[in-house]
Amino acid sequence: MNKSSISPAPGVPSLSSVALPIFGELALQMGVGILSMWLISQQSVAAAAAVNTVFFLVFFGYVLLRFVTMGASVVATQYLGAGERKSAQEICYNALTGSMWMGALCALVLSVGADPIFRLWSFPQELLPYAKPYLQLLALLLLIEAPNLCLIALLRAYGQAQITFVMNLASYLVQVLGLCAVLYGWNAPILDKMPWLAIVALISRSCFLAGTWWLQRSSIGLKWRNEILWKMDWLRLKPVMAIGMPAAAENLAYHMSFMLIMKVIGMLGAKAVIAQSFVRQIMGLIMLFGMALGLATEVVIGYQVGAGDLQAAARQLRRSLILGWVVTATVSIIVAIFAEPILRFFTLDTEYIEIGVPLMRLCILIETGRTFNLIVINALRAAGDSRFPVMFGVFSMWGVAVPLAWLLGLHSPLALVGVWLAYAADEWVRGLANLWRWRGGKWRKYATRIKQRIDSERAIASPATKPIFLT
Repeated sequence: MNKSSISPAPGVPSLSSVALPIFGELALQMGVGILSMWLISQQSVAAAAAVNTVFFLVFFGYVLLRFVTMGASVVATQYLGAGERKSAQEICYNALTGSMWMGALCALVLSVGADPIFRLWSFPQELLPYAKPYLQLLALLLLIEAPNLCLIALLRAYGQAQITFVMNLASYLVQVLGLCAVLYGWNAPILDKMPWLAIVALISRSCFLAGTWWLQRSSIGLKWRNEILWKMDWLRLKPVMAIGMPAAAENLAYHMSFMLIMKVIGMLGAKAVIAQSFVRQIMGLIMLFGMALGLATEVVIGYQVGAGDLQAAARQLRRSLILGWVVTATVSIIVAIFAEPILRFFTLDTEYIEIGVPLMRLCILIETGRTFNLIVINALRAAGDSRFPVMFGVFSMWGVAVPLAWLLGLHSPLALVGVWLAYAADEWVRGLANLWRWRGGKWRKYATRIKQRIDSERAIASPATKPIFLT
């Protein structure tokens, strides 16, 4: 039997050792996003709104990349929890190959299809000259972010999230310096600067990729092989896709419904689009802790499932959920109290502030509901119960969020506030349903099957079994 396959299972990482670096990384990412929005808005509010919107479109590509990365991260933690480090490494190689091909496809679609995408979205014409050249270049970012996102997910699975935090710190420093150079070191109209803002992002994330690949050698131990560009073991990818496809499908359904809701908001006018772009940046700060806690909970429960300790997994979910809900509620209330001065950081236009303040106060309702989804869905996924969240999610997003946004946004005096009430209804309906699913205990059946599969693989392993790409 392969000696590495019977090595003792590594200790389950503590929640804080995973959550804190992830929180720092997400906070850094969000902070740089807000700073970038502020710097651009000082020259043009329209350009800032266009940049924010294009980032959402590119993020839509990120969702497709998660077909591979989300599943790979979960399966890797399960193998690591069971002590199967070579199997975990094989998953990493296959995930990297799949991610790069998916990234190339997404980049091509966004770059070539910019015009029809904006037309389909009912994007305000006055913002189009800023958004189109920016999107056509920024789409290439997906070629770089495909391996980046894969490495980030895998390093978290290995309990090495601090590596991505350090590299993000360096990468975003490059981005901010480049942004300042383009915006303030070049005397030209903001329209001429839009492509260069995208080039700055491409350079920044290329630096991240180079540094992260170098640093992962001491933890994951991946080495470059030409086969990484084309060779995949589909048998190894089967459990990855069994988790990753439903997880990514749930994210895809969410973003498709959001794009349709954005079409509704676009029909409310450019001011509604611009005001929401500011508030969504702030809303991202509120959800930071819940996102970090959800991702860390997924890693810890993945280890516990791989080790067969389901009681510990149940206790972990309870602790994570209570902690996440209390922190999110507290931060949401503070943001609601100081909504107006926070918005003045982005703009002094009283019209945008009047639109944005009630939206920020609605974040209390939206984000407390979202916390259930961020934590419980990740826990279900780590336990292998990945189909229920996507099936119920599609029902809620398209049966609750979209029709309510259309009804309250376009056919009531609530307008944009009505759209955000639709967001809140969707988050609470999905969140409570997923909590009911966890408490029902069906996830234990899926977790037991995962443990049995890993044990079966260990039993049939032999010295002749060679992991792909490994020396």
